[in-house]
Amino acid sequence: MKVSVLISLGFLVLTGWGRAQNAAVLETSLVEASGLTFADGSETRFANRINGGTYQQQSLSSFLGYQYTVYYDSNRHVCVGRRKLPAGAWEIARLTDYRFQSNDSHNVAALGICQKDGTIHLAFDHHADDLNYRVSVLGVALDPESVTWGAGLFGTVTDRLGAVGQLTKVTYPRFFPSPNGNLMMYYRFGGSGSGDGMIHEYDGRTHDWTRGMGQFISRSGRYDGVLSSNSTTRNPYINGISYGGNRLHASWGWRESSGGAQFNHDLCYAYSDDHGRTWRNNAGALIATTGTSFITVNSPGLNVANIPQNIGLSNQYTHFAFPDGRCHVVVDHEDPVTGVGGYQHYWRSVGGAWNREAIPLSGSRPKLAGDDDGSLYLVFVVGRELRIARGTPNATRTRWSWVVIRWENGSKAGGEGQFDLDRWQGERVLSIYDQESADTVVNYGNGTPVDGLPTPLRVRDYQVSSMAILPVPEDGATGMSLDGSLSWTAGLNAGSHRVYVGTDSDAVASATLASPEYRGEVSHSTFSPAGLRNGETYYWRVDEVAGGSVAASGIVWSFETREVVPLKGGMVSLADDASVRDNGSVVDRENITTLLGSGGSSSSRVDRCTVFVFQLPDYGLVGDPFGNASLEFEYLSKQGTLKNCDLYGLGRREMAEVKAGDYYGQTSDLDATDAILLERDILTNSSSPGQVRSSGESLRDYLNGQYEGGLGAGKFVFLRLNTAGPKDGIDRATISMSESEGRQPRIDFNLGFELTAIQAWRMENFLTASNLGDGADDADPNGDGEGNFYEFATGQNPQSNSRATLRVMPGDGGFQFEYQRGLQALQNGFSFIVEWSDTLQDNSWSSVGITLGTVQPNGTSQLVKMTVPTGVDGSRFVRLRVLE
Repeated sequence: MKVSVLISLGFLVLTGWGRAQNAAVLETSLVEASGLTFADGSETRFANRINGGTYQQQSLSSFLGYQYTVYYDSNRHVCVGRRKLPAGAWEIARLTDYRFQSNDSHNVAALGICQKDGTIHLAFDHHADDLNYRVSVLGVALDPESVTWGAGLFGTVTDRLGAVGQLTKVTYPRFFPSPNGNLMMYYRFGGSGSGDGMIHEYDGRTHDWTRGMGQFISRSGRYDGVLSSNSTTRNPYINGISYGGNRLHASWGWRESSGGAQFNHDLCYAYSDDHGRTWRNNAGALIATTGTSFITVNSPGLNVANIPQNIGLSNQYTHFAFPDGRCHVVVDHEDPVTGVGGYQHYWRSVGGAWNREAIPLSGSRPKLAGDDDGSLYLVFVVGRELRIARGTPNATRTRWSWVVIRWENGSKAGGEGQFDLDRWQGERVLSIYDQESADTVVNYGNGTPVDGLPTPLRVRDYQVSSMAILPVPEDGATGMSLDGSLSWTAGLNAGSHRVYVGTDSDAVASATLASPEYRGEVSHSTFSPAGLRNGETYYWRVDEVAGGSVAASGIVWSFETREVVPLKGGMVSLADDASVRDNGSVVDRENITTLLGSGGSSSSRVDRCTVFVFQLPDYGLVGDPFGNASLEFEYLSKQGTLKNCDLYGLGRREMAEVKAGDYYGQTSDLDATDAILLERDILTNSSSPGQVRSSGESLRDYLNGQYEGGLGAGKFVFLRLNTAGPKDGIDRATISMSESEGRQPRIDFNLGFELTAIQAWRMENFLTASNLGDGADDADPNGDGEGNFYEFATGQNPQSNSRATLRVMPGDGGFQFEYQRGLQALQNGFSFIVEWSDTLQDNSWSSVGITLGTVQPNGTSQLVKMTVPTGVDGSRFVRLRVLE
């Protein structure tokens, strides 16, 4: 395939000196008040900054709602920070067991996150030196809410990259995530003018670096240029190495000598579709196999732009790759047409053709981001002022019109436009890493280097896209209320917003105005979706509309509905409910209804109160389990003029029996019980027949008091209805009692706390949430040899005699181990860990080499198949551990 270069001129519009144009500041956060800088002088090499320069290729990374950064503080310690997005405070882990010694701004710190196993990787302090590397414990980034942030999370410094072994002559390391969840690392082996390009892969399944990778770009080959004759050694200067979808794109230029940038030349491009194992040129021809055969200056089809030496081509600039094969590169050199220096924009079309345009901008070595609509964003520094420019494409994407959309006047920027590529890719938020430049010199004494004045390090977040961003609830959130609302930060220049909601991610992504997922167009950036179901995962997207047409199709976000559903019917009144007359011998439990009030002859006079009996459920030793509560009973009819009826609580007892002393007379006699007035006038003469419900908070407080932190669990409470009027005729109401099937009085309530998954399971099966008795984790009430904890974890019914699947059998590549795990346990954070041992000793268990095979649904559980490596003699012990 022939590479063609189309030259076109871009356009720049300078807007509003010092004012924001089409860029909104979302957040400015202080990472560190005292970041390290170097003083002017002979000891300082290359630049006064060590944090945020172009050599530090990976300074920020975001994953699962948290942002991470690495830097050197003024005490010369490597520091790792994190914050919860979008506006959490930074937490800092200071790794004080290592002190950075040089004043070389090439000796940067880099950070990467393996999304598969949640490890955080650091590489720091080398310029053609032995590797300095340390890695966190497993899972730190997978469950950040459960992690106490600190230096203890990170292992010791080593010069070995796991199974790869020792690395030497390391320069400019950078990490970047792979779409398969693994982590990639690139670095230069060797020095300026004589170095090779190296790539390695960390596998999140084995928790180790993969053997067999390494060199893929070689310093070898022959080159003749304006300043170099028959040059036989050089080094690649990477502009970018990053994924666009599943394709890994690399772009770079060559330097033939360590003498300076005048020896730089050409723009090279290669890509890999197998995560850096083989490499192809722009036309798709295989030109290298990592670790075996290498890309050289003479590889066919490698140059996509011939840039001669000595025209100001600098090194380590920027590129951005799209999933459809497009790749954009920005470098700086003299325009071969006009002779004017400045940024040059090279880009690869979907079909593979390369083009160029001159951008009339110049400044620091910038960084580039691309949006779905083809817009490009260039982040750079001029003097000490941070700037953001936007390139808007024409209809054919053969020319971009460039506009400065943010100009941070007086920002004292000391960096070069580094930003969080991971956050941009996932959220379309531009998080820029910026440490102020130093103005003065500080001598710390004691033979330590003379440093620049410590300066603040900040992260500045901007909305620059036309897309909607920052969803609330956040993407992937759980616990969304069924009547909750959605909100977002509007895209720039959006006039209205079209909302799509559904349960199929692909359907929401492709939905149109005619699709059932379309929910309507709103003028504000909030929306309340109707008809949500509990326990369902929903996907949603917001298309931003400007000028009557869609300006930007939205990112697909998700949330899960999970409300605490009120427990209804758990406190139905018992058969001991009774009517009580002032004659202590009359306690009536025989009738399905009761008369409440007064009336009748002297021999059969009705003068009654009614007492309902309820048993308190067992939620364990918790304070105030009831968040809300109301009594409901059925009012059937009345005679005469009904006097107002009040509701009392009579306290807690060991037995359910209603006593004659529970009576409350319509006389001047004192109440014979320790009664608490809960609500006056619950039933009056004007009440209509039907269901009567109490109101207010008194019943809730009464029940919490009787529960008494768990001491009242399983005991009985009594609620009494009575009239307070005098006995002056037939004035009575007929209400239902507990003997009436399906019409019993009841207390409906909401819990004031959320039961854990296993507590809810105990309540369902044993009528208790407590880890006691038949409901205890180690109890085996069905006698099948499996305790309750194991029955829950494997999705079984503890009332039946079933047994969970757990077996080992021969398989390809090792043993096949099958086990059963419950969906309810899995969805509520239970961990299932398969381990092997050759000795059964406590410290001998390991997960190394164990791989996941298949996961098959099985009703309320899943059947999981794993492959376990065999031991030296072909045997091995295997176990399953379950952790809550």
